[in-house]
Amino acid sequence: MSDLEGEDMAILAKFGKRPSAATLTSRRLRETRPLPAADRRRITQSDASQPPPKRQQLNLKVLPEFYDRVSALALSEGVAMITVIERAVEAYARTKGG
Repeated sequence: MSDLEGEDMAILAKFGKRPSAATLTSRRLRETRPLPAADRRRITQSDASQPPPKRQQLNLKVLPEFYDRVSALALSEGVAMITVIERAVEAYARTKGG
């Protein structure tokens, strides 16, 4: 057995199947990883009495300054960014009489 075959076997062992019996330690490691900011916000807002209505996809390209401004407003209000935009559109419609 040459050294090259030993390396091949080590690589094969690394990409082999997971052990059939999962351990509690590995589960704790997986489940205690920090969540992304978006998920943390979703968890903190999940105590609402009723689930929010289903939403349609709306793709927008905005300037970085606008994105930062909306993001800061959403964080200070404790709501999602889309809620800030929805409120702005409603306020605009009221001022235009629509």
